[in-house]
Amino acid sequence: MKVILMVMDIILLEDDSFVINGFQVIQFLSGFSMQHLSQLSPSLVKKMYLCTVKRYPARMKAMHFINLPSAAVTIYNILKPFLSKKMQSRTTFHQTKDYSELHKLIPKSNLPKELGGENYNVSDILNEWNHKIMSYRSWFLEDEKLRSDETKRIKECDMYKVQGFFRKLEVD
Repeated sequence: MKVILMVMDIILLEDDSFVINGFQVIQFLSGFSMQHLSQLSPSLVKKMYLCTVKRYPARMKAMHFINLPSAAVTIYNILKPFLSKKMQSRTTFHQTKDYSELHKLIPKSNLPKELGGENYNVSDILNEWNHKIMSYRSWFLEDEKLRSDETKRIKECDMYKVQGFFRKLEVD
């Protein structure tokens, strides 16, 4: 999750159209096991969802999960009612080596060769992004130091009390 957010931060810095056009996530989960799944608490899943879908300044257009274990699909089905209808419709599972359904959603020209695409190899793009993330190392370290001063945050107001100032508007 941290790497995904780091990549998205870099894209936000480098590409102004990212916020407007949105993004699609393709997640390879062939090595994903029940042991990995047990590390995902409901609280963590909720935080990941809120961060990437609700709070991030770019729009998630789709999430594609490839080779997700059946147990993870079962857990998704349990969590599904907590997702918005829009996010439910944007989530797709691809369980087979036949990526024809994925090709209907994303042109082959935009997919890696490992998914039947025509563009690049996954290992090449991973190496490229590894170097790019490392080039932003100092920026990420500096960014980690930035925090808000919560002592200065305005406390939630009581719904029966009014905050702020009102002035009478007089029109002649």
